[in-house]
Amino acid sequence: MQFPSYSAFRGLKAGAKGGIVGALALGILAGLSAFVLDQEVFW
Repeated sequence: MQFPSYSAFRGLKAGAKGGIVGALALGILAGLSAFVLDQEVFW
């Protein structure tokens, strides 16, 4: 028998990891585009 809190905890962990990876990917893409376009990145 599986506990609901366990699945919720797994979902939160997966969401946190996905958010961190997504933020890193966006940062890398923004840095590359700024380097290629020779422009500053405005946050």
